[in-house]
Amino acid sequence: KGQALFKKGTWGGTGPISTGFRVKDHGAFRQLYLSFWIQLSSNWHGNASGVNKIFHLWIAGGNRVYLNAHGIAANPLKARVHFQGMGIPVPSISWNGVPNLGPANASTIVRGKWHNWELLLKANTPGSLDGEAHWWVDGVKVGQYTQAGYCNSSEGKLQNTWQQVDWNPTYGGGVDTIPSDQFMWMDHIYISAAP
Repeated sequence: KGQALFKKGTWGGTGPISTGFRVKDHGAFRQLYLSFWIQLSSNWHGNASGVNKIFHLWIAGGNRVYLNAHGIAANPLKARVHFQGMGIPVPSISWNGVPNLGPANASTIVRGKWHNWELLLKANTPGSLDGEAHWWVDGVKVGQYTQAGYCNSSEGKLQNTWQQVDWNPTYGGGVDTIPSDQFMWMDHIYISAAP
């Protein structure tokens, strides 16, 4: 359980806290499941970049996946899974992890309301495009991507296991400031992993 306060005037690209769980200290796991309950304050102002980062997930020594409540200003926020610095560039998948399943509004993160977000990631075989990302909001599957290349063949077999999960909520890029104090609340964070 936790609360992150984003203070008025804070410049984009920063976050108020960072805490995490080192998955790699508990074994070598290629599958990672994350479930949590999140609420954004009713006055949440989305960064002008649309990026409102929540969790960062590490594999192959890099922060290659992050969860984003994507939305600008007071526009609707959508639950996205973003990919960055991937080991193998894949032109056939969206790096922005746009929800591609379920009803159009199922992925909406409504300000002032608790939502349950679930994520399942499967690491790829090094050098192969067989990684996966699946996510659900309030029990409805809203996104699925296959052919993800989280790590390349030069990064080795030991690097295709999930290393860390960070709750490091970051307010977009350096293109906006926060107009008034706003909050992110987190509860019932659950992490499990499998070979």
